[in-house]
Amino acid sequence: MVFYLEVLPFVPKGVIVHIHDVYLPYDYPQFMCDRFYSEQYGLAMFLLANPDRYKPLLPNFFVSEDADLSSIVTPIWNIPSLKTVERHGGSFWIRVR
Repeated sequence: MVFYLEVLPFVPKGVIVHIHDVYLPYDYPQFMCDRFYSEQYGLAMFLLANPDRYKPLLPNFFVSEDADLSSIVTPIWNIPSLKTVERHGGSFWIRVR
């Protein structure tokens, strides 16, 4: 939570921020529950409390779960060097306004 309370409020306008281990709008997957992560709860609070300051750009897990959106990025997975990369997204990109 240090990031959300002491860093993010001071990031200048226009900066694009990447936050890892975020599965919004869903909760953490079952296989991650024993890790006690909380990044996405902090992010959700900031997005809800400050909609004019933080703009969601790319909710990767949501994109990977949505049929229409995931079909847009499907060609990326045909790149040979990416064959071993997991196809779900576990991160979230926002822009500070």
